[in-house]
Amino acid sequence: MTTHSERRVEDLSADECWKLLAAAPLGRLATAVADPATGELFLDVFPVNFLVHEGAIFFRTGPGAKLMDITANDRVAFEADGQTGGFNWSVVVHGSAHRLMLDGDIEQSGVLELDATHPTDKWNYVRITVDAITGIRFRR
Repeated sequence: MTTHSERRVEDLSADECWKLLAAAPLGRLATAVADPATGELFLDVFPVNFLVHEGAIFFRTGPGAKLMDITANDRVAFEADGQTGGFNWSVVVHGSAHRLMLDGDIEQSGVLELDATHPTDKWNYVRITVDAITGIRFRR
């Protein structure tokens, strides 16, 4: 753990990041897609309920922008934050998102048991394969 003494911000280890993510109920998925007409890059951020399983992040989604974005460009960022004790924390993941296609993969991930807070049907299951994970913690 590295401490930035002037701000008292602690850089978290990967293990600490995973533990915090596993306990967080809500995260944010960030996608980036180029407009086909102009090539201009558009960024979107979506709140998602998620779970952590075997070093990956899983979520459910309905048809729509999230699924279209990750189909066009699988590179994503994912962020979750929270409070533990007297500290605030934030964890950021970079990786690639892919829709799960095989029943065995869906069942093994545990994503079928994930409750979504948004009331729409969510029959698409997505895995974020993590390339990098970083996190910080600081006193409130």
